[in-house]
Formats: sequence, C-alpha cells, structure tokens
Amino acid sequence: MARTFTHSTATRTDVPLLIGITGASSSGKTYSALELAVGVQSVRPGPIFCVDTEGGRARHYSDKFTFEHVPFAPPFGPLDYKAAIDYCVSKGARIIVVDSMSHEHDGDGGVLDQIDDYLEKKAGDNWEKRDRLKFAAQIKPKAERKELNQRILQLTDVTFIFCYRAHEKIRLTKGKDPEKGWAPISTSPLFFDMTLRLLLPPGSDGRPLFFPQDEGEKLLTKLPYQFREWFKAGDQLNAEIGRKLALWAKGGDASGSPALLPPPAPASPPARAATGTGVTSHVTFTGTVKNVKDRPKSATKPASFCITASDGNDYWTTDAAVADRARVASEVDAEMKFTYHADEKARYLDGFEVAPEKEG
Repeated sequence: MARTFTHSTATRTDVPLLIGITGASSSGKTYSALELAVGVQSVRPGPIFCVDTEGGRARHYSDKFTFEHVPFAPPFGPLDYKAAIDYCVSKGARIIVVDSMSHEHDGDGGVLDQIDDYLEKKAGDNWEKRDRLKFAAQIKPKAERKELNQRILQLTDVTFIFCYRAHEKIRLTKGKDPEKGWAPISTSPLFFDMTLRLLLPPGSDGRPLFFPQDEGEKLLTKLPYQFREWFKAGDQLNAEIGRKLALWAKGGDASGSPALLPPPAPASPPARAATGTGVTSHVTFTGTVKNVKDRPKSATKPASFCITASDGNDYWTTDAAVADRARVASEVDAEMKFTYHADEKARYLDGFEVAPEKEG
C-alpha cells in the first residue's frame, strides 16, 4: 500500500523543549534546573514535578521553589524511569525535572547493571564466554532504553530538564601532558536529542561553560544560534532564561538580551612591512572565522596566529587575545569585521570586532 503525505508552511508553535544540564558534584545542577523550570512555568503554566534519584536532595530547595517532589529509589532501569515520568504526567505535570538521569546508565538496576547481570547469569567467570555474549547482553536494556526515549520524545506538551552527573576523563597522548575534561555519565542517545545542552564545571555555581577547548567537552554543549543572544558569559542560569526558552518554544519573540560574545579586544598586528610596492593599508572585510592556527615563536620571530576567514584568506596577528576571540567567533559563527593591511607576503590584522547588525 502506497503511503500518502501532506504538507503545510512550517511555523514555530508549541515546539518541544528538552534541556540537558551536565555537571560535576556541587556545580549547581539541581538549583539551575529548578530556576529554569520556574521560568518555563511563567509561560507554560502548570505544576513542576521533580523526579529525584539523589536521595531527596532536591528538597533542599523547597524553601526557594514550589514543586512536586517524586522520590525515585532503585531499581533505575529505563522502564522504571518511564514509569516515573508517566506517573508525573498522570498527575498533570507540565514541566518535569529529572535529577539525575545518570542513574539510568550506572545506577542500581540501570543499563550497566542489567548487562552485567545477564553476563553473570549466562557466563559466570568464563571470560571468553562473556566476551562472546557481550552484544547479546545489550539487547534487552537497549530496547528498554529506546522505549523510554521514544516516550519522552512523544510528550511534546511537557518540558523536560534532565540533570546528568559528570565524571572527569583523562586522555593520554605520547609526549604531552595528560589532558583532562568532563563527560556525562550516560550513553543514551537521548542526550543528543536535547534542544539545549549545558556544561557546568566544578564549582561553577550554575555558570555554564559554553565554548570548552576539550574536543570531548565540545560534544557536551549545544547552544543553537537562536538562543545565543540570551546568554552572557559568566552569568548564572536563571528563571529569565527559562522564560525566554519557553517563549521561543511557544512561537514568541524572546530577543533583546546581551550577546554571549565577549567584548572586542584590540588587535596588535605584527610590525608592518616597509613601505613599498604592493603594500595596502586599512582594508575592511566582513565575514566569519573558519579556523585559527598557532605558529610557535622561533629564535627570530614571536608567536603568531593565523585566522582563516570565510573569504578563504589568512589574516595574521601576534595578539593571543585576538586569537582567543577569533576561536569564540568561530564557535558561534559570528559575523566579524576584519580591518587589515597587506604586503606581498601576507595580510595583517589591525582590528577585529563584531560586525554591526545590518538594518532592514
């Protein structure tokens, strides 16, 4: 039987809102989640439910926030999470905070426990047999996880805020100092279905890290273009951000907040080439940053930085602050104004700042 389809002009009206907050202990995950939930509630009225796997710790904030508390004890299997969420929905929940989602992965009765229980039952201490059965052991918990995730994605009229525990990971590279970063305690693909993903470093007190340098941490963060003007580097997550996210999801206009991009830093270009044939001065170009490369200092030259722009040309500077700013601009795909001079060898930055918005 042939399938039939329909179409209509796309509009942003009551789109789902899923927010993921990853952080180490004492980074402010629970408090931040409740702050955002209160902001969402001001636009999408209805009770806030908090599914608490952390031994009742969410109640520490009951004097600050009004919410329904749902204690959630082991087992923490995917279908147990689904049952907890269905319970909240049956009681009228419009915003559900799940703190923590990580127990679905490594908690008692979670996915890792289910895999290990299967292998213990089928193979015991026979490690060769365990290795043969490791894929079979994942079939049931992965199917349950898929059922949980599909249920969450189907609840389009409920806003979800998921808290994920983070653990420190260390990457070893021969000849280099160990590189450290943070990773969520979860392998669920639901993490990558989030509308917004925020990373709270240890001791950040609810202040997200938007542009991490670690390659793994970059995957933890997701700050879509339409939200970037609402976040200011160094600010705590708050109810006003939650309100703007909900207003956007409802189809409204939540613009008007300061941009995340840091203030302009003055460029300090390399010394100009001697005046002569082929030298140009103070040319202006507007575009985006595609790449930033470092050139270490040598016995005769200082360290410098090569900024590749969207016009395909390279622009050089010796100012590390400008290079850092260029990396941020690259992350957010910001329109920048390049002011430079050039000689026969290269283009040298004289100025580098956010391009003014176009009118009309």
